[in-house]
Order: sequence, then C-alpha cells, then structure tokens
Amino acid sequence: MIVDDPADLFGADRIRQPGLTTGTPGLPPAPHPHTQRPGTTRAAEPEQEDPLGPQVNKPAATGHAMAAQHRTNTTFGEFLTDIVNIAIKAAVDKERAQELGASLGRVADALRDMATDLVGDHNISSQVVDAVTDLADAAARMKALAERCATECETASEAARLAAICVGRVYGEDMKAKNDAGLADVSAAVHHD
Repeated sequence: MIVDDPADLFGADRIRQPGLTTGTPGLPPAPHPHTQRPGTTRAAEPEQEDPLGPQVNKPAATGHAMAAQHRTNTTFGEFLTDIVNIAIKAAVDKERAQELGASLGRVADALRDMATDLVGDHNISSQVVDAVTDLADAAARMKALAERCATECETASEAARLAAICVGRVYGEDMKAKNDAGLADVSAAVHHD
C-alpha cells in the first residue's frame, strides 16, 4: 500500500501536532522546567592555570587538594580512549589500503592487456602504446605503495593496541600499590631523585 501522506494512514484526527511524530504518538513537552538530578551533569572543566603563578589547590575526587603542577592534562580514561581510537583508525586505514592496492593491481593488469592489444594494431601510434604502458607501470608502483601503507597501518594499529595494554597494566599495578599503601595520591619518580 502506498500512502502519500503518513497522516492519512492513521486518520485525520492524528494530523501532525508540534512535539508529536506521525505514527506513534509521543509525550507532549513538559509543562515546567526540570531540576537537575545528581549524577546527570558533567563537572565543569578546570580552568587553565599559569604553572608559574601561585599554586591553586582544587579539590580532587577524593576530597583532598592537589597542586596544579601535579595534575595531568590527560586522564587515564582519555588516554585509553584516544589510543584505542588510533588502533581502530589504523586498522580501518589498513583495510582501505589493501582494497586500493588490489584495485590498482587490476588497473595495471588491464592497462598491460590494452597495451598488448594495441601493439598489433597498425592504426595506433607507438606513442599511445608507450603511454598506456607507462600508465600500467605507474599503477603497479601505486599498488606497491598502497601495500606498504597497509603494512605500516597494521604496525601502527598493533603498536597502539600494545601501548594501551602496557599502560593499562602499569597503571593498574600503580593503583594497586597506591591502594595497598593507603595513599590518596602517588608522586612521579622524578620527585624522588
């Protein structure tokens, strides 16, 4: 059944109203503004501070303050998200490069076949045949570059994956040692030299 206007499918009494979709009716807009519930909002981003200026202590999640010079710009969760995204993107790029290499191989083969066919035709200039052969050679070189790119992308993806695993393992060990020692925070080795 073809329906020009979805409202006709449900009858004239269900013609589009603001806040409702055609088909399954939704709830009307709330009559009053809602209050925010705990846990439904993000914490405000920390203000950028001058590392050479006075130390400003901000409470950390544990309820104690940490000097700005000791806080990191990137959290562990942000690092893991970024590194995993790098691994995924590199894996996708590898697949694309492999597909491109395969396509370029087919193009090179087709151009070589074309050049072979043109050699026997006396109406085709040798310059045309040479140009087609050059295109086939160029496609073959591009195929080799695409295959190299695929290999490098695979290496990058694996390296990012291993980095995430290694950093996650060391971070877990550090957090276990911190918790076992009953510490709220840990300091970097540079502070102990």
